[in-house]
Amino acid sequence: MYMPKLLPLRSTIIFVCLCLLLPAKNFAQQQPDSNTIKANIQTCIDSVTANPGFAEALASRMLVASNNIKYPWGIFMNTTILGAIACNKGEFDHALKLHEIALAYGRVHRFKQKESTTLGNLAKDYSGKGDHKKAIDLYLEAAKVAQEINDTLQVGQALQGVGQTYNKIGYSAEAIRYCSQAVEIFKKKKRYMSLVWAYNNIAAAYMDSARFDSTYHYLWLHKDAYDKATGGAPAKTDFYINLAICCDSLGLKDSAAYYFGKAITTGRQTGDEFGMQSALFYLAVKEEQSGNSSKAIRHYKEALQLTEKYNNLE
Repeated sequence: MYMPKLLPLRSTIIFVCLCLLLPAKNFAQQQPDSNTIKANIQTCIDSVTANPGFAEALASRMLVASNNIKYPWGIFMNTTILGAIACNKGEFDHALKLHEIALAYGRVHRFKQKESTTLGNLAKDYSGKGDHKKAIDLYLEAAKVAQEINDTLQVGQALQGVGQTYNKIGYSAEAIRYCSQAVEIFKKKKRYMSLVWAYNNIAAAYMDSARFDSTYHYLWLHKDAYDKATGGAPAKTDFYINLAICCDSLGLKDSAAYYFGKAITTGRQTGDEFGMQSALFYLAVKEEQSGNSSKAIRHYKEALQLTEKYNNLE
């Protein structure tokens, strides 16, 4: 297998930069080989969401080990993972530095198959900082790079990023346009969890435009994709809240009351107390508007009890 040689000066500069960015840690004396590092990279990826502290410590260790044995893929991937963790923690400046290093390093070592993903990571960082124009430009560049290597799925992910960013800044038509393009790719690839997010973004854009009939339609497409992605896991509280809002806005009062009730039940069953609180407040307002004061008071009281519970926890 072809392994490009490290450029000594540039790799030294990059590693010094990384050492400045990473917290100091004590590392074991025994150096893992490339296969061990590769296995640990996958462990880090699997742990980023569920156990970010563990993933960060392991990726930091594997980054140093990769540099010690001059393993370019390990340096690139562990830098990327650390950037993703920083982004998830809201440390966007730190994430940007790591992802910029990863992008430059990946280009030096011709990791073309990862360039689009890295550009997408940078886009997320800029979006987190509030520079949405820069984020959109980077997502579009990511889509172009992915197209050049016929990585259709990554094209879809980049287009989805463009649409999601347009959603954040209130450009609903553009959000729908780009997310719809992503949907066509995800459908062909049968990537159902990606479809979940794309349909959710389209539904949100239609809701922001007060087009509640279209919102309702895409919420159910979202639910169908969610069922396929999770094997039929129970829907989340906000799904029923959004259905209820659509029905209420379309004048379907009985359906709205039903879905608000489903949201409250789901919140109780899943322990989603924040979602349940939102549903209770919505339902209380609707009952009050309908002249059902006793029901409205009951819902307000239950919602306020949850509020007091959160305040006590703080």
